[in-house]
Amino acid sequence: MIKLLYGEACIRYQRAVDTPASGSTNAINPGQVVMLAMDEEIEYCSNVATPLGLSFDSKNTTENECAASGKVTVLMGEYVAQTDQLASGVSFDANDKLYSTTGGLLTKTDPGSGRIVGLALGPRDSNGMLEVYWNLQL
Repeated sequence: MIKLLYGEACIRYQRAVDTPASGSTNAINPGQVVMLAMDEEIEYCSNVATPLGLSFDSKNTTENECAASGKVTVLMGEYVAQTDQLASGVSFDANDKLYSTTGGLLTKTDPGSGRIVGLALGPRDSNGMLEVYWNLQL
């Protein structure tokens, strides 16, 4: 899940890949870090060096209006958002540098790309949400 708190740059209803790059059938979930694939469709980050933004909508889920179209809305640029799409077992503090795992989840461990995708604005709240300052220019 993702909740936009500040910012407005987005790609609306970009086509999402039918099968993510990992070969699995996992859906793109709201709040996952996504990239633009070579065929210009959105997929969750399999190449952590080229993140594009955060998925605002999900794909392939029955409760989402994007499911039937196979499209997804992507937030990009500079904004503040809350998300629960976080690597498991990781605790976050204010000013932690955030990276994307190959599954599109946020973590504070650099997977080798050196590409910071955002900063944590504090620890997870009681609902497991993390407030993130997203800026690909960091």
